[in-house]
Amino acid sequence: MSEKTTEELEREEIRRRRLQRLQALQGSRSPSESSVSPTASSPLSTSNVSPSLNVSTGLSSMTSLSPHNPATNSPTASVERKLSKPVVPGSGKEMQKEKTVNSKKLICDTIERIFCVDIQSLGLEQSLNATNVSGSLNTYDIINQVLMAKLLFNRTTYEKMDVETSQSDSLSLDIMDTSERTISPCKTKTDSDMIATAPFDSSSPASMMLSYLIKCYDRATKEEKTLSKKHEVHLKEVIAQCKELCTSFSALVMRGILTEKSDVEEYSLMLFTYMMNDCLPMGYLHDLVLHCHSESNDQLRIIFQPVLQHLRQTISKATIQQENCIKPLSILVNLCDIKPQGSTLRPICILLTSNENWMPDVDTGRAFTQSSYLGPFMSISPFIEDNKELLSQYTDINMQGAMAVGASLAHVVESAGELLHSLLHSMLRCHESRKDVLMFLEKAVTLNAKRNRLQAEIRLSSSDGFLMYLLQVLQQLCSKVKPNTIDPVYIFHPQARIDVKSNSKLCATDKEVQDLVSELEMTNRFNAEPKFSTECFFLTIHTHHIVLQPWLMVYKRRFKDLRQIKRALTELQTGQDPLVIQALKDRFLLIERQQFNWTSILHDASLLRKTVQFFGLTAEWLLSLIETSQTLEGFVTPPKQFGTLPEYFADDMAEFILFVSDTRPPLLEDVKFIPIASLMVILICNKSFLTNPYLAAKLVEVVYMMVPNSKQHEHLQLLSIFTQNRYAQHLSKALMRIYVECENMGGSNEFYDKFSVRYHISVLIRKLWDQPAHKQFIINESMVKSGDSVFVRFVNMLINDATFLLDESLDTLKAIHDTQVAMRDVALWNAQPQQLQQSRQHQLGEDERQCRSYMTLANETVAVFHCLTNEIKQPFLRPVCEILVLDIEHL
Repeated sequence: MSEKTTEELEREEIRRRRLQRLQALQGSRSPSESSVSPTASSPLSTSNVSPSLNVSTGLSSMTSLSPHNPATNSPTASVERKLSKPVVPGSGKEMQKEKTVNSKKLICDTIERIFCVDIQSLGLEQSLNATNVSGSLNTYDIINQVLMAKLLFNRTTYEKMDVETSQSDSLSLDIMDTSERTISPCKTKTDSDMIATAPFDSSSPASMMLSYLIKCYDRATKEEKTLSKKHEVHLKEVIAQCKELCTSFSALVMRGILTEKSDVEEYSLMLFTYMMNDCLPMGYLHDLVLHCHSESNDQLRIIFQPVLQHLRQTISKATIQQENCIKPLSILVNLCDIKPQGSTLRPICILLTSNENWMPDVDTGRAFTQSSYLGPFMSISPFIEDNKELLSQYTDINMQGAMAVGASLAHVVESAGELLHSLLHSMLRCHESRKDVLMFLEKAVTLNAKRNRLQAEIRLSSSDGFLMYLLQVLQQLCSKVKPNTIDPVYIFHPQARIDVKSNSKLCATDKEVQDLVSELEMTNRFNAEPKFSTECFFLTIHTHHIVLQPWLMVYKRRFKDLRQIKRALTELQTGQDPLVIQALKDRFLLIERQQFNWTSILHDASLLRKTVQFFGLTAEWLLSLIETSQTLEGFVTPPKQFGTLPEYFADDMAEFILFVSDTRPPLLEDVKFIPIASLMVILICNKSFLTNPYLAAKLVEVVYMMVPNSKQHEHLQLLSIFTQNRYAQHLSKALMRIYVECENMGGSNEFYDKFSVRYHISVLIRKLWDQPAHKQFIINESMVKSGDSVFVRFVNMLINDATFLLDESLDTLKAIHDTQVAMRDVALWNAQPQQLQQSRQHQLGEDERQCRSYMTLANETVAVFHCLTNEIKQPFLRPVCEILVLDIEHL
């Protein structure tokens, strides 16, 4: 063998022996010491106890320690002297001894940097020399003794406790690296716009202790980030022990065990203030919560129950104008999201639901909002009615300015809504708190169930801000619900969280409802508990009914009030009482500001889009129920599960679409509107699916708003519903049927209500006539010769309407002309009594509005005649044509 080969073998043998020595050094640690938990010891320690007040050996001489001398007692000088004896490399045992000495030195240096101490000067020689079974330092015991020495034996010199920090570390409680913060940073101000936090004595012993421990935890976190792979094995567990003991001693401080004064409220206020000012390093709060929970639920309650109350008190004083108004909510979300790894248990969620004011025993929505724990968190309201200070922001501005103000408020509302959703979602994912959260949502909905009544007592219901956040949270919880996971008979379940027994049904009688319930009980359908997706969906749709619909009613009524007040002001003369005129002006300005405020909120694109998505889900679900009764010819009878649903399921959807078509028409292009349009067409085409004629008329208006015309946007996606949908072939016949049946709608104003419905139908008939397929459907219907032909009855109603409308138009035109002629003769007009002048002027305005309405509908009716008579001849040759000829001659 050559000399070169022999030399290579010798080098390879040296490498092999070195690797064996390193593996032997690493393998000397027992497997049971491979993990670190809040109560378990480190692989480098033999101790397995929590921080104790019993001072270990080596601390007895601490009371006689000489003052710290930086020149001779630097943080590592003593350790270096102790470990500086030269070791001559040679045998494997000597090399291993050298590595052990270096490892001890590295560990001691790290501990001294984290806690800003000189370990040898604390009298810990015996602990430094002691080793565990594996030959390593008892680091857990050393760290424990270091902290007890710093916290217990320096009570009279707290101001010097962290003197090294200012020399070696730039960390302070006021200036933190934003990347190290547990709580999301919030912009701060120094003026009155800032949300206030309660002060505490920062110079007290407990405050100094907690400040020191937090800084030590932060230094440990930074040390952990700077670890190299070479030292990671030796130091990772040591740093974990440092962080563990920092949180353990923090809990002792906040429980008052380490101080003579045991005011837990004050100590919790300290922690709350640190949280509000973003002064906690990454992971500190997480470790503190889990440590308290692992020790005992009582310890968690003692420390964090006052913190939760401070959060509630702080946000209850906040308003939406303050820049960091939702900071307490952000902190609460982070607290509730803390959980052990691989578990769904969330300690703060359990503590929160065990709070005595989580579910207060009250009987009104307003009291529930004020006394429940989450009430203030859901009351950062953008409504003027909840926050009178907002009135000043809507003074002397137009609608464009109001929308700008609303946009700034909408940003805060959306952020708060997202945080509330995250909060409740975390609590729902925790099995121990899920039931309590569902009970909270149920009670919030139940106590406000009377809001949708015409004479609702608004002062007894929850604030509009609370209900808005409730609606937003439920909408987001429903965002992942699938139609096939919703149980349609949930409303009859004994454990149902909503009560709809008194609500009108879509197309079922009381007997049919009772028969269905009996059938379900016989088949044991209600043995299983309702699923969360079902409960969430029905709570959400019921919340839309008691929140969104009353809002839309108030919004419309205010526009009507503004028109009436404006008309009254124009009719009042200068001779009227000036106090009356001023009162009307003040009333007008107040309502105008309120309407600006509501417009900026209800027109928010985010709110409308989420509502569109939810109603799209509702439409998909209703369509899946309807399709179970489908035949080749169409639909014969509605399914029982569909017919027994509350009527407002379709009514609220239609009302919202009408609102969107007026406020944000581009939203009609959302893909979620396609199932809504399909549902509207099917309900219109099948008479047996709806028993309320007013609901059928409203659905016709919805379809009218969807069909493109000269005044609306070109909704190309929706247009395909009326051209390619297989049910659309029945649409023209259904519209003619509704045109006839609305003659007797059953209301007190049915005579005038029918004209609005018939105007929409007339426009739709003309638009469908432009589509070849629908045109042929109408022609085919006109050829039916049965005595009850829908087309013949439709033409008969057209003739009657044309006669009435044209007659009324001519009469009102004559009255308008007479009044205008009288007003031209100024002398004769002024000679009339002032009351008579006002009466005739008021009547003139009424006649002008009525004539405009009659002429619009009359023109549309005649236009339908024009379309039909161009292509259809035979039906007009029947005896009914004599009436038509006489009407034409009369006109």
